[in-house]
Amino acid sequence: MGLNNTNAKVHYLSIQGGKVAQRVPDATAFTRTRTLETGKVIHELLYDNAEGILSAITTRDGTYGKELHITLKDDGGTYVLQVKLSSGAASSFLRALPNVNLTAPLMIIPKTQDKDGVKRTSIILSQNNAGVKWAFTKDAPGDLPAMKQIKVKGVAQWDDSEQLEYFEKMITDINNKLSAVAPTLGSDAGTDDLPF
Repeated sequence: MGLNNTNAKVHYLSIQGGKVAQRVPDATAFTRTRTLETGKVIHELLYDNAEGILSAITTRDGTYGKELHITLKDDGGTYVLQVKLSSGAASSFLRALPNVNLTAPLMIIPKTQDKDGVKRTSIILSQNNAGVKWAFTKDAPGDLPAMKQIKVKGVAQWDDSEQLEYFEKMITDINNKLSAVAPTLGSDAGTDDLPF
């Protein structure tokens, strides 16, 4: 039996410049300091990856649109990686998600590439020292709806609405599977063995 505190701290993470970033209250020799668009100065610790057992995936409305929250647990605590749902990072994570072993540690590795002057961020998943292949590719998309080109105020844009709806349903299905594989704590606890 392990001992846990129910009020254990949750560590919130994001992806910045191809690294996993964790905000901290103060600058140190190990932090990077940057200024947000709002003018707020923040300090971050940067990591090459995040690893743990996948325990939940949720979506939430954030300041800049809907966000994907990926929760990992390990002996060090709970970590929630937040990425914009309509992004290359979220899309690459979700395209590989059906091939993830839900009972094995998962490593999330952010990657940023400069393509035609535009920085594009994606996520590579790894388990047991091997990359997790995408379940939905350009050549084999399965039943994932294709993005559609639409015009908004006369400007051509790619619409990923149907893909996002598909991914949100998939997230619900994966969360149901995660609930099924999660250990049930206290199910056999009784009061007969109490020492008092």
